[in-house]
Amino acid sequence: MSQMREPEEPARFWEFLFQDLQEELTQLRGEFLIFLLHLPLRLGFLFWGWRNYLFLFLLLPILLIACEEEESEGEPEKHSQVFEFNEKYIIRGIANLLKEKGYADPKVDIEKGKVETDYIPQGNLRVKVETTVKKLDRREREVVLLITTEKKTKKGWKAIKMLDKAHYDRFFDELEMQIYREMAKGD
Repeated sequence: MSQMREPEEPARFWEFLFQDLQEELTQLRGEFLIFLLHLPLRLGFLFWGWRNYLFLFLLLPILLIACEEEESEGEPEKHSQVFEFNEKYIIRGIANLLKEKGYADPKVDIEKGKVETDYIPQGNLRVKVETTVKKLDRREREVVLLITTEKKTKKGWKAIKMLDKAHYDRFFDELEMQIYREMAKGD
């Protein structure tokens, strides 16, 4: 009679691949911080033969992701802040602040409470600023800011998100100072 062979326990690929690394880790408990600082160098010397290529394919996507520019696709976010000023001073402050920033002649619509610029090109990017002032109650006005950044691609202009909340907060801080200047000028 033929004997049936018992199936062996399947080898775990991960354990097989990193068995040398496990031995190194147990030997270096006292030097753990140094090991972490030199981990990529140590891993390169631990793998031999085909393992070098495997390590390269594991590390290469991580390095490519880390080297990409910090920009994401999609529509830009609207940010808003509430001010306790008259809307005419807010609108004049926005228009003058945009002129100071290099946006040529922003379009002002006092009836709708909008200030809008044309696209300003800078290399392969272009930027457009849109603001809306809404009256919330007798004293408070909400300023909604939308900065659209687009990157030129082979297919045309593609919206990207490059600014975070800190950039918008800085704009609102500068706007508040500009509103005070406009109030000091008077009507």
